[in-house]
Amino acid sequence: MTLFATIIVALEALRLNALRTTLAMLGIIIGVAAVITMASISTGASQRVEQFISSLGTNLLIARPGSSGMGGRQSGAGTSQSFEEKDVTALRNRVADIAAISGVVNGSGAIVYGNKNWQTGVQGVHADYHVARAWDVAEGSR
Repeated sequence: MTLFATIIVALEALRLNALRTTLAMLGIIIGVAAVITMASISTGASQRVEQFISSLGTNLLIARPGSSGMGGRQSGAGTSQSFEEKDVTALRNRVADIAAISGVVNGSGAIVYGNKNWQTGVQGVHADYHVARAWDVAEGSR
C-alpha cells in the first residue's frame, strides 16, 4: 500500500467514525489545555512564594519575648515581659551593624466608612520597618 493510499484509507475511517474522531480530538484538546493551565498555575505560585520570601528581607532577625514559667509549667510564647521602646533604642544605639530596626505593636481596631465598619488588625511600626522588610512604598509616603 502506498503512502497516498494509506492517507485515503485513514481519512475515510475518520469520516465514517465522526463521533469517535470528535471525542478523541476533544479529549486531546482538553488534556493539552489542562497541562498548560496547571503549568501556568504552578509557575505563578512559584513566583508568588519567591516574592514572599524575598519580602522578608535579607539578614533579617526577628526577636520576640519568650515564654514565662512557674513551678515547671510554661505559659506559652509571648507571656513574659515584652520589649519596650527603650530596648529598641538601646539596640539601635549600641549595635553598630544594624541597618534598620523597628519595634512592632499589634492591636485591633475598627475601620469605618459611611455606614459600614470592619474589625481588623493594626500594627504600629517605626519608619525603619519598611527598610528591614525590603518593602517599597507604591503610593503615598512613609
